[in-house]
Amino acid sequence: MESLNGLFRQVLSTSESIGAYKGDPLYHASLDPTEYEALLSRSGFTVVAHVVKDPQAGGRTAWLAQRAPRYPGG
Repeated sequence: MESLNGLFRQVLSTSESIGAYKGDPLYHASLDPTEYEALLSRSGFTVVAHVVKDPQAGGRTAWLAQRAPRYPGG
């Protein structure tokens, strides 16, 4: 089985909001970086890269994480 990679963008302030997507309610929460790291770790992911306010990405913050493949019996 292949490894699983994840890339996501983080808003730098901890917040919650409710908006709409195609007429349906949409919940959004931004967590503290330590909370993201803990959630990734508990889900079996390792942080490969974490860039804060990257000037090459318009000042955005991004995470790249990878989960090792699961082997039968492992």
